[in-house]
Amino acid sequence: MNTPFRTAAFLLGGVFAAAAGASAQTPPKLEAAVSLDVQVFDNFFQAPAPEDGLTVMATRLIGRVGGPFDADQPVKIFGEAGRTWYSEFSASTIFGGIVQANGREHSFDAGVRFELDRPVVDVGDEFGQADVFSIDGEYGYRVDQDWEVKGLFDLQRQSFAVRPDRTNTIFGGGGGVRYRGFGSVFSPEVGLVTGSRDVVDPSEDHSQTELYVRVRSTPVPPVYLSVRYRRRARDYSTDGVDLRNFGREDRRSDLTVLTVVRVARNLSLNVYYAFLDANSTLPSRTFRNQLLSFGLTVTR
Repeated sequence: MNTPFRTAAFLLGGVFAAAAGASAQTPPKLEAAVSLDVQVFDNFFQAPAPEDGLTVMATRLIGRVGGPFDADQPVKIFGEAGRTWYSEFSASTIFGGIVQANGREHSFDAGVRFELDRPVVDVGDEFGQADVFSIDGEYGYRVDQDWEVKGLFDLQRQSFAVRPDRTNTIFGGGGGVRYRGFGSVFSPEVGLVTGSRDVVDPSEDHSQTELYVRVRSTPVPPVYLSVRYRRRARDYSTDGVDLRNFGREDRRSDLTVLTVVRVARNLSLNVYYAFLDANSTLPSRTFRNQLLSFGLTVTR
């Protein structure tokens, strides 16, 4: 068993063992959700010329089950598993665990996931399917009734069996500030995240700085909206003057919009849209693409 599998198994085992211990003390209220989404990827392979772009269709099914760690504490633990079927290549499978808490002053949301055969284009600017192990999390502290400060982190390991030189590790960390003084109708947030990607092929190594602005809103109780604009700057660090990434700089802007509408007590409609505008000193890496996803979530 390789390192990502061992790490995932260890962490997930700890999560579910803790959940089992908690359930022995206080019978938890079980929560479950199943989501089915249809996804449309425009220019999936990031072709510079729009007419050369290929549209890829996908269907994703994912389930989550879990509940409170303790009836007297605001901590919840979930396990999740899912599968995504693509029109142009083989399916990917994901499983993992999530820990969430939402207290008066402190909150956090952390996940451990492992995905088999995930489609990846960024490394080497070529398509490949990788086994991806990831840990991500967010911690929030309510300074007062109106203001919340956040710490963010992300760690990811992408392993390529066919092209091991593309295997890489991504790390990012940063923080944000969220204003809650307008209530649930309008809650803005700004943040900064910095990180890097370390690739077996050193010519693909780069650093990244990310600025984002996000707005969350519940204009009426059945509707939830989240809009985020993000600006990322990538700088490649290779010293080889004869390599294509020497002196390369990428600037990427993306916009995402998530809408969730509760159409019945245990049924929600989900619509997600993402637009990416990528510019680079390497002309072949200047492109635009889009993603539209829509589906249903059933909860218990």
